[in-house]
Amino acid sequence: MLPRASGDAQVTRHPLRSLIRRFDAFQRRRQGVYEYCNTPDCVLRIQVTQAHHALEFGDISVADGQPVIEIHFWNEHLPVAPAGGPDPGWGLGIQRAFIASLRALARLMKNDPALASVQAVCGVLALLSPGDHPAGVRLMERMGFTVRPYYRPLGRFGEFWANFYSWWIIWTYNPASLRGRRLDRLERMEIWMQADDFLHRYG
Repeated sequence: MLPRASGDAQVTRHPLRSLIRRFDAFQRRRQGVYEYCNTPDCVLRIQVTQAHHALEFGDISVADGQPVIEIHFWNEHLPVAPAGGPDPGWGLGIQRAFIASLRALARLMKNDPALASVQAVCGVLALLSPGDHPAGVRLMERMGFTVRPYYRPLGRFGEFWANFYSWWIIWTYNPASLRGRRLDRLERMEIWMQADDFLHRYG
């Protein structure tokens, strides 16, 4: 079983982190983000929502408003970064857990009639430094996702606050992963895969 960020006593005790955890839980309930797999190594939650904009590129074709599954990291289940900061072993642990979580999602999509109309699986990645960008994009592409620039519904102002919130969430659940990283270097990217392709690859 992978170590969990919530198991770090120093992280848990900080009063500001406790406040952010409660606010994060409130946001998940408000947005309908839920756990779809009860295994301790699952590192994803999902939100059944609608595409916020039409997408036509490569193998992806999604109309505005069509049902999609948006994946979110289950922060409490992510491997704890080493005290010295992220290293290859930590990254490999997250990659393996991420793939296992995608496979669990594919099983759910096959067996849950409520998800039969879903057109795509998508998500937003927060890349913490320019050095993460090409490696992170290549990794997602190897996993079958199409990577696109982040769609800014509220422009750069909205993206700044989304990045700010992501930074505090990472600081709350896995602060060592921020070592050597800067908020102003954080970049958001979207990942997309057609539902049929997703089931073929991970089902």
